[in-house]
Amino acid sequence: MRMTSKRIKKKTLRGSPKVCSIQRVYDRNRQQELRQLQQEQSRQCQFHSHAVPNFKLMHKRWEIRNRTRQLKCLYNLTKPQTPHTLMKSMEAAKRWQTERANLEQQIMKEVTLRPQLSQASESWRQPPFVPRILSSIVKTEPFHLKSVERGKLRKQFDLWNRREQEARWQRKAIEWAQRCHDEYVQARKLTNFKATPNPWKRSTAII
Repeated sequence: MRMTSKRIKKKTLRGSPKVCSIQRVYDRNRQQELRQLQQEQSRQCQFHSHAVPNFKLMHKRWEIRNRTRQLKCLYNLTKPQTPHTLMKSMEAAKRWQTERANLEQQIMKEVTLRPQLSQASESWRQPPFVPRILSSIVKTEPFHLKSVERGKLRKQFDLWNRREQEARWQRKAIEWAQRCHDEYVQARKLTNFKATPNPWKRSTAII
């Protein structure tokens, strides 16, 4: 009977579904969340004393802020702008008015400054008009060009440039020869035999 009761208990324990254990975990988590919510609500409902605010400082800040806003509103007023076509037409109308006024002034000046011919004109006493015939021959004069002077200056410049180029090539040749000599000397030094120092040689102690 004892063996049978132990086997039955083991079967009942092994055969219990996992849903029950998962449900217990869910219930425990839910209760913990509810407990945390209650603690937060009670903390919020608690009375916390605060210092009296500085109303003078707050009023000063509000006044400064209002002044800056008013200044910004004054400076940032939008100006109405006419369309481009209207501006062009207005400019053309103004230009036409100025041109018309200038024309009227010129006409008035011509009327006022027009010479008045006398009735007894003496045009018959003036000599007849004789057209003047000017010669169309062009007088040639020698050209004063500076080609000879420019040629001399060009020759001097070419000589100077050639000398500079020769000196440059000579400098480069000297540098190349010196470099080759240095390389030869370095290679010659490498061929010299150098004996390795004796590691077993006794060295005197430094006192």
